[in-house]
Amino acid sequence: MSRYSFNQDDGGSLGIGWDAPMGTFFLQIDEQDDEPTVWEGSEFGQHPEPDALVAMARAVSAEVPDDLAGTLRADKAASPDWRPVEDRIADGSLRIGLAVRSEPPLPLPPTTTVRGLWQRITGK
Repeated sequence: MSRYSFNQDDGGSLGIGWDAPMGTFFLQIDEQDDEPTVWEGSEFGQHPEPDALVAMARAVSAEVPDDLAGTLRADKAASPDWRPVEDRIADGSLRIGLAVRSEPPLPLPPTTTVRGLWQRITGK
């Protein structure tokens, strides 16, 4: 998760960032540090791209840097994959390290996916 804080032009504050477990960029705009008056990105996958939120942040704060959208995208790219395990198994992107002991030995290449291992064991 990343979060960048800026002062608003009217004295409040805002926070913007990437929430990896929620799979969304978020924006919280506070007036005088009370509860957020704007809270975008509170639902899973709500904002997969940061551009609209950066534009909203720029509308209330001159402190928001020009390269913030790029910084946020880099934060997303550097974060772990928090998609549900079932989705990662289905698309073959889940990688785990494990030792398989079987008789007779089951030869596995080092990049075997969970799905591939399951298919070799079960024949399905």
